[in-house]
Amino acid sequence: CRVYFPTCSLPTRALAVKWRWWRYLLLSYSSGWPSLLDLLAKDLAGLADLPGLLASHQEDVTMPISSPPDQYLKVGDINTRYWTAGQQGSVLILIHGLGGSAENWAPNVAALAEQHRVYVPDLVGFGRSDKPAAPYSIPYLARFLDDFLRALDISSASLVGNSMGGAVALQFALQFPEKVEKLVL
Repeated sequence: CRVYFPTCSLPTRALAVKWRWWRYLLLSYSSGWPSLLDLLAKDLAGLADLPGLLASHQEDVTMPISSPPDQYLKVGDINTRYWTAGQQGSVLILIHGLGGSAENWAPNVAALAEQHRVYVPDLVGFGRSDKPAAPYSIPYLARFLDDFLRALDISSASLVGNSMGGAVALQFALQFPEKVEKLVL
């Protein structure tokens, strides 16, 4: 797993502010609300020049993320956009959440592809896949995922689901347990 920790002051400061909120809540119980408000005022004053901080550290907060090329596959009557990466290892299917698309997984694909054959579909009705008039539901999306795997001649895979994608992965595991190697929710 790779994690990017920039050394610039902007992300570090933003993280520090986020973590200090917990301290503020704890202090408010022991020392009362006036001291909490004083601490908050100091932090907010320090962030008053946020546009200037962003401009001066733009190179630290901008990371180009490359994604695999779009591929399309007919899954039944549905033209389905997906990505694939990796040539070896077990099959890993990344399933996005509600309102998402394959782009949600872009920062993860390259690292996972070093040890797995990664497939990232746009579920039916999302992203660049077709959006037919259909009874959209978690069981419907799980059946679509099964059709997607059959269209690619994949007999079993590990599923990784984010948000609604986790619900789809879980439903898929309930409907097709023999096709699930591992489940990550």
